[in-house]
Amino acid sequence: MAIQPDGKIVAAGRAGGLFALARYNPDGSLDATFGSGGKVVTSIGDGGDFARAVAIQADGKIVAAGRTAQGGGNVAVARYLPSGALDPTFGDAGRVITGLGGDESAKAIAIQDADTLPNDGKIVIVGETSTGDRRFLLARYHAEAFDDTPPNTAIISGPADPTNDPEPSFELASSEPGSSFECELDGAGFAPCSSPHAVGPLADGRHTLRARATDAAGNIDPTPASRSFTVDATPPETTISGPSGTISDPEPTFELSSSEPGSSFECELDGAGFAPCTSPHAVGPLADGPHTVRARATDAAGNTDPTPASRSFTVDTSPPTEGGPPEGSAPDTTVAIRIKGKRLPLRKRRLVARLACAGDEASGPCRGRIVVKTRGKVRFGGKPRRVKLAAARYSIEPGETGRVPARLGKTPRRVERIIGLLGNEPRARRAKAIARVGDGAGNRARVVKKQRIRVR
Repeated sequence: MAIQPDGKIVAAGRAGGLFALARYNPDGSLDATFGSGGKVVTSIGDGGDFARAVAIQADGKIVAAGRTAQGGGNVAVARYLPSGALDPTFGDAGRVITGLGGDESAKAIAIQDADTLPNDGKIVIVGETSTGDRRFLLARYHAEAFDDTPPNTAIISGPADPTNDPEPSFELASSEPGSSFECELDGAGFAPCSSPHAVGPLADGRHTLRARATDAAGNIDPTPASRSFTVDATPPETTISGPSGTISDPEPTFELSSSEPGSSFECELDGAGFAPCTSPHAVGPLADGPHTVRARATDAAGNTDPTPASRSFTVDTSPPTEGGPPEGSAPDTTVAIRIKGKRLPLRKRRLVARLACAGDEASGPCRGRIVVKTRGKVRFGGKPRRVKLAAARYSIEPGETGRVPARLGKTPRRVERIIGLLGNEPRARRAKAIARVGDGAGNRARVVKKQRIRVR
């Protein structure tokens, strides 16, 4: 028997081989709000059930304990809601059967004090068991569902890898609501943290954050979530190479490089503003006059070079005088150069041109520069354009024909790109050779001839 805080009386026993409970009002009348007219009968096992003790939990739930004949005699415990219905959150639909291998029975029951014992309210039963001789029996049950399952931790957001933020923030999550977190940076040990969790300031380099959740039952995630990332807050250095001084090519090309592999580039011509570009970077066609190309690199972490590389040059495409100086002035001779042949062979990574200096040249030798370009636009490193394929300086004595090997580029990379273009793009092999010539008397001339490049 047990008395509720409101004075109602709960009695437990047996009726027809079943657990039997009855609840009475303080005046001794059956409590009509309990079960059926104040009475509840419950089948625990296969028959022979007997409730021998009853107790009232702090939340008003009623716990009865005794014996069931099932299995040769086992401890039987049932828990009821204040209404008399079985509590579905306890055991198997409100019932628990415990066997120790003999004939067991519960004789008394008590509820531990949840106010004085942490995480308590546990149910303690006392009885006897017969496993040969009769022995004392003591068992304790969790009042609520027992949770021994650890939560799963996740780092659901964080910095990009790499990042230029030395103080990144991370969002943490647990599979169990109400969990707390601990975090560890670079193996320095776990310490309490919350979500979002910010770290730093961090030095440039590789870092690892680990996080683990602890649920309300005290279970700790044994496999912490981990996120590795690289901090790079140092901007790259940009380098630009290409023509400088006075040039005759109105569509010059520049090679760009960065101190950090994987960088992207932005270029600016004559202060018109930066825009994305690639290396090699071609500009033009440009008007005659001074020009400046600037380039800046941005690394994979998003750092942009604050001091762009710069290259200044002057374009001069004005055609020189084809003949000699005006009549009556000195010198009064002319200079002439001739580009021979319709084919321009590619040999040993150079385009070999044949140039003939006029035999009547009085102020020889013929000196100048030859440039070979594609006649039409081809796709090379970006948008279609006319590409400068090779260039060389020469000096040829009057009346002689010389072979002039023109270099494909100043860098091995440029050479390989030109060779690939000539090998894969037939239109690139339709070229024009432009020869500028001068002599010792100051005469100047310019000759242009269409040729076809022969690739062996």
